[in-house]
Amino acid sequence: MRLVLLAGGIVHLILAAVVDPSGGDRTVTLPIQDNHVKMTVDGLEMNLFLDSGTDKILVNDGVWYERKYGMRACEDPRAACFYCPGKAGCYPSDLPVFTADFLDGSVIKYVVHTSTVMLGGHVIKDAEFGVIVDFVPPANAHFKVPGTFGVARGYRTNPVESPLAQLRNRRVIGRESFSIRTESSEDGGINGRLTLGDAIQVGSGTQMIPLDTTWTRKVSVWVFSVALVNADGSLPRIFRSKRLGGDRSYVGYVVHGIKSLHIPHAEGLIDEIFDHAKRAMDPPSPGHRSEIKLGQRTKRGRWVLRKAVLEYLPTLAFRLGSDGSHVVKISPTDFTRCKGEKCTLRIVESKIEDRVGQVYKFVRRPGSVTLGENTFDGVEFGVVIDFTPPPLHDGSRSPVVLGMGLVSSNNPVKSLLQQLKFKSVIGRLCFSIHTQPSGNTGINGRMVLGEVVEGGPGMRLTPLERCGRTQWNRVTVRVSSIAILAPDGNLLYTHGSGEFGRKGYYLGYVDSGTRDILIPDGAEFVKAIVDHARERIGFDRFWRHPGRVRSVFEKQMSTRSYWFIDEAVLKFFPTLVFTVGSDRDIAVTIPPRDYARCMDGWCVLGIASHQEDRVLLGAPFLRGCDAYVDFESKVVGLRPKHSV
Repeated sequence: MRLVLLAGGIVHLILAAVVDPSGGDRTVTLPIQDNHVKMTVDGLEMNLFLDSGTDKILVNDGVWYERKYGMRACEDPRAACFYCPGKAGCYPSDLPVFTADFLDGSVIKYVVHTSTVMLGGHVIKDAEFGVIVDFVPPANAHFKVPGTFGVARGYRTNPVESPLAQLRNRRVIGRESFSIRTESSEDGGINGRLTLGDAIQVGSGTQMIPLDTTWTRKVSVWVFSVALVNADGSLPRIFRSKRLGGDRSYVGYVVHGIKSLHIPHAEGLIDEIFDHAKRAMDPPSPGHRSEIKLGQRTKRGRWVLRKAVLEYLPTLAFRLGSDGSHVVKISPTDFTRCKGEKCTLRIVESKIEDRVGQVYKFVRRPGSVTLGENTFDGVEFGVVIDFTPPPLHDGSRSPVVLGMGLVSSNNPVKSLLQQLKFKSVIGRLCFSIHTQPSGNTGINGRMVLGEVVEGGPGMRLTPLERCGRTQWNRVTVRVSSIAILAPDGNLLYTHGSGEFGRKGYYLGYVDSGTRDILIPDGAEFVKAIVDHARERIGFDRFWRHPGRVRSVFEKQMSTRSYWFIDEAVLKFFPTLVFTVGSDRDIAVTIPPRDYARCMDGWCVLGIASHQEDRVLLGAPFLRGCDAYVDFESKVVGLRPKHSV
């Protein structure tokens, strides 16, 4: 699988990321003090934040920085303020403005400048760097944008050449590589030295792991497993979330610009760490163990522990590489950050995953919109000005989207339903989709906005589930089982309570904009579908080409694989039954013609496994039922088209 582990400034080891093995022994060495390195621009010394997840040198426009953060803000050396010629600052100017997105959700705008830079005693003339002229922090975060020294490998299309590439092209260093040698630190940051262009040889404890750059040019390695280590070195527990499928390994980004370990499904790991600590404290009896309070949780979800607890916490062992042969151990003092007698646990839930979805940038515009036979003035919508397709889909075009969900109060563009109700065009925040049989794999039929459905023949109502702690803004239902239906009506294989965890169900997003049904850890279920078809083909004496069922694993897909089959064997594939609703009383059946996408004699099964903890009920699900959604009453209605 491919989720993201962000290892920040807590991994105390020698890291050698060799991007280009060729070159001489020319190097540049910089001291690291609390994650920062020093660089001089036009005679002005700056402290820049070291970030292996960034491929640029970024400094701040001094005029803009003090306008945003107050007078004298640039007196802080870490502000990294740069002053363009003149008094107006670097923006607005005739220079093009570029945008950069970061893994934590922050966005910057910058212009490109060249100047003389001194780095580790080396003078580099006409060095390129970005000057930040605007900054949007991550949600619920309030910090000043730092100057940054990035050591990731850049793309040729980037407006700013990466520091490693600039130094190599100017023959300051011999290769695009770097090493970080860290020293013990009480403040939780990284201290030590950074060497650019370093050549690391195997030996003296250095372990070499292939750099995985399939999806990103960040420093990426496979994380085979995460384990807890006892004081005697034994491994009492290997953490592998039940919600992760396949080989249960991760792609790990080693990002020095992030100060915590961001681990997918970290809550389970934290629970095990706390259980281990409680056992180590040797309570009077097992019954009292649950009463031991190790710390408390902040409003932002971080755990704050008493410093005295640290001696009872286990060491974490990360097995790296595809075979898990490289071990890095992290002690409690390295995955916590202490101030006085309180320590913050720096293990958090990863919100960052491989970007398998497209990213839009848009501006808000009002205009006249015609829906059906009605025209409405003053409707706000987004006009896409930039589009990033999913990885390995560079040729994808930006689709035009009509969203039917609701938006949060701070969203710049209200949803169509909310706008139409505000204009009194519809009376309720609700809609219905009535589908019709179609020869293709899309959805045909009609959609009615504002329609109130109280029930009716075949219509079953179920509560609209929350997709967050307090949000009902997506069409969300409970999915308690997914089964294979035999021709005689018996259920052959059920992907249900055992795979769905303690609750016995998954949340399912009904999404007409998704062409497939994606099932958490559903690889075995998909295999069971194909095995059933193979078995039926084997028993069919009239089928002359039993070998023409084949699997094609799409290695280019980051999280899922698809089955390609001959259209002639589609008749051997089973019908699927989805049991949904809070009472588990709604059965939606989907025949193979509705979950396969066929063209030119070949079909792709639109059922696949993914590593999210939600079932994504795409177009095949809506081909099997009519749907009604009322966001105000918080109900979903489904009318199955086929009986079980």
